[in-house]
Amino acid sequence: MDGSVECEAGFMSSNGMRFGGIGVVSRLRNPSKAARAIAYADDCSGLVSPMVLVGPGAEKWAEKRGFALIDPNVLAGKRTNELWKKALNAVETVNCFEEINMDTVGAVSVTGDVAEACTSSGGLILKSPGRVGHCTVFGSGLWAEKQGGTCIGVTVSGCGEAIVRADFCRSLSKRLFTRNSQELPSEVIRTFFEREFLNLSLMSTITPSRLYVGGLVLLKENDERYELIVFHNTPVLPFAYRKGSTIRKSLSQLPAECKILVESYIC
Repeated sequence: MDGSVECEAGFMSSNGMRFGGIGVVSRLRNPSKAARAIAYADDCSGLVSPMVLVGPGAEKWAEKRGFALIDPNVLAGKRTNELWKKALNAVETVNCFEEINMDTVGAVSVTGDVAEACTSSGGLILKSPGRVGHCTVFGSGLWAEKQGGTCIGVTVSGCGEAIVRADFCRSLSKRLFTRNSQELPSEVIRTFFEREFLNLSLMSTITPSRLYVGGLVLLKENDERYELIVFHNTPVLPFAYRKGSTIRKSLSQLPAECKILVESYIC
């Protein structure tokens, strides 16, 4: 709300179910790397290592481990400032600011038998100072897990408060791991989206028009093919994936007659 930038990120690996989250930071150029460092930190002298760090304490922790601190103004570009002013003016004049602008990026990977996921966000355009979003909440904004011969990585963007209430990524992964052999992963995701997000009773305090989410699932089963599943109820969702040595970019667009779009790609 005050024009400052506060970033957050989360990282998870199926190797040991390691998780690291960092939030409310304004002086780190790449919070994702700091989140990964938290996940793998082993310098706590026998104490339980923290999973999530926020605010000035998180920045000091990162600086102590070699992450350079930057001028906070570097994180806000000209276009971002213009959009913030537009949104603030809309609120001050009692107009509803309807433009959808989710400033979140995510990545998923499976290497050998290890799945990894990462989600990072600059927050909402009119974020309340100090607000912590879904990237830092274990199980909500990202998930990476291996069970038997199946590896799953999930990352999502959208309404953070709703994503947290749904325990979205962990719950979706659980549903994928326990599906029967006749169920396609894409159909499992569609059903989960409808029943356990859009129509979840825990969403009663959130305006239905704000229940937006979009994300990626990377699935590898029994050393067979990799399946990337893209899902969203936002107007568009840009994404890219690697197939062999080729990087493929795409823009998934929600058809006018659809409430949810789920697309599957073989990588």
